[in-house]
Amino acid sequence: MIFDFGCRETLGFFDYVAPALPGALAVLAVIAGLAVTGRFFTRGSTFHAGDILSGWGVVAGIMTLAAVFFVQPLLFTASGILVLMLVGLVFAAKDRYFVAPFWILVLFPGLFVLTATNAVGLGASAYDDFSHWVPNALYVFQHDDVPSFAVRSSHSLWPGYPYALPFLTYLASLLVGGFLVQGGAMFNFLLLFVFAAMLSETTITRDTTLVLMRPLSWRSLGLRSFALLLATFLNTSLYTPVGLGITNQGDTATMVLCGALGILFWRLMEALRLNDKPAVKQLSLHMALTAVAFVLTRQANIFLFFVMTAAFLMLVWRNGIIKPAFTKLPLIFIPAFALHLVWHFYVDAEIAGNGFAVSSLENWRFDLFLPLMRGLWLETAWKGAFFILFLATTLCGVASFFRPPTPWRNFAIFAALVGVGYAAFLILAYLGSGFTEYEIRLGSSFHRYMLHTAFLSLATLWFAAPAFWGYAKTKVGIPAFLAARHVQVGATLLSLLIVPLVLSVKTDWIAMKPNPGMCQVRKVGHAIAAALPDKAQLGVIASGNNGLVAFIVAFELALEEARTGRLMTMAWHCDSYHTFFACRSSDITRWLQVHPETNALAYGEGDDDMLKNMGFNDVFGAGFLVRDEKGWKSALPYVP
Repeated sequence: MIFDFGCRETLGFFDYVAPALPGALAVLAVIAGLAVTGRFFTRGSTFHAGDILSGWGVVAGIMTLAAVFFVQPLLFTASGILVLMLVGLVFAAKDRYFVAPFWILVLFPGLFVLTATNAVGLGASAYDDFSHWVPNALYVFQHDDVPSFAVRSSHSLWPGYPYALPFLTYLASLLVGGFLVQGGAMFNFLLLFVFAAMLSETTITRDTTLVLMRPLSWRSLGLRSFALLLATFLNTSLYTPVGLGITNQGDTATMVLCGALGILFWRLMEALRLNDKPAVKQLSLHMALTAVAFVLTRQANIFLFFVMTAAFLMLVWRNGIIKPAFTKLPLIFIPAFALHLVWHFYVDAEIAGNGFAVSSLENWRFDLFLPLMRGLWLETAWKGAFFILFLATTLCGVASFFRPPTPWRNFAIFAALVGVGYAAFLILAYLGSGFTEYEIRLGSSFHRYMLHTAFLSLATLWFAAPAFWGYAKTKVGIPAFLAARHVQVGATLLSLLIVPLVLSVKTDWIAMKPNPGMCQVRKVGHAIAAALPDKAQLGVIASGNNGLVAFIVAFELALEEARTGRLMTMAWHCDSYHTFFACRSSDITRWLQVHPETNALAYGEGDDDMLKNMGFNDVFGAGFLVRDEKGWKSALPYVP
């Protein structure tokens, strides 16, 4: 069964919202299970949001190892994990583990947004959702395994991506009894809650002392609500021209995990400085497990983890505690690095190296360095507000380097080092990895990759706020009534009211409404998939499109295959994907020669004249051709 509510015409409660509620509840159940799993392995007592990320690391590591070393083991593995989660839930409930502001906000407004995200479905502008993130999760659900040489993934552009996020969708889909197309998007939204909770759990007093918030109080509830607003609506790193939207992609998860690891690195340094051995031990466990989830979310995340580790070493050296820090690094680093290597070698052996890889030095594109710099400059306009925030964080880190060390200044330096170091790595990656000339010249997705460090900038502002507030009160002069306790209580209550109000009034900021044009393509793709015979090999021709049409059609083929069991593949597509030129007749001829097994063609309006000139006589408007022993013939005309 497939839970796909995208591009629906009806908006009634019982036929639109109610069917989406079980999926949202299943996602909540998995998040609760991750929390108690992380609590067990880190031996915590009260709830900490980091338990969820630690539990995710445990689950992702176990499921990755099972998938690599065994054949179709995931159903059995997931059953064992779900049983352990249920047992953990019982013990956690007895310890009042779920009496925390996080769970209150997760139920409302969190459950409301999760249901809306699931009900709206996949119909917004989410390029990579169609090309690989959702198809990868669907493959796991269909086969109880990850792709291999024996059973290849024919519907994903990048089947070699790690599966930490698709594994969560798989677990929730098992609970609800059908594949959740929006599973990744729902988990990504809850991960924003997790980071907001981590941010508010750790704060700094005006005398620059690092403290942990009480687990349940009006102030902590208000701080979490305000942090949630920062992590969603007020965070420029999530702003796009079409509104604020959460997709199934791993970028939001990477951003959250990067920010969480930054906070954990910082807290570890403070614990080492104070020689707090119990805290050092527990933080090291949290970091080791969180790092596993981090490197198993995206393959390139291991390099960002290297950058973060290097920044941490520079800071502990500056604070004179590098020796005790070195003794803890193997525990933190080895599990993540080992699992990264396991997955890397598996991809090389079973998925033909489909993933991030560094080219040999002679193949680096140093000749494109200047065009790349121009492309990166143009890319900054796409997320101009974020890059201003990034620049402010960098300047704050540089200024803090020349001031006496304090907790918030240490974090500012850490965030600046990671941001600048990651930008340098990305420039090298464009020149020396698998990026095409088209991607290099445009600096494609540079803004999206840089957003992975966005929550470090947000945390810097959060931790620096008390110091700047104290400075403003003493130097600038703040009216007494603004510092009164009743004003703090009022601000708390206001933040608690704003969260559900904003989410209720502008839900589409999170759950973007389906794009009409994209819904039309999905409708056409569904019609083509329904008409294709078993073992069909489809070629998609959309000369003026950037590849999105082809990936949507391929996605509809994947859904049809999951529903009916009929095998069908998009063998090739001819468009302007990763090229400066539109599809030409010579390109179609070449693709047909490379893929002689092609027995179906889908083409868009405007491509019929080109096909007629090539000898395809039975074409008109936009349509669909199939090939039999007599040749090509029209099979499914449609109006785009």
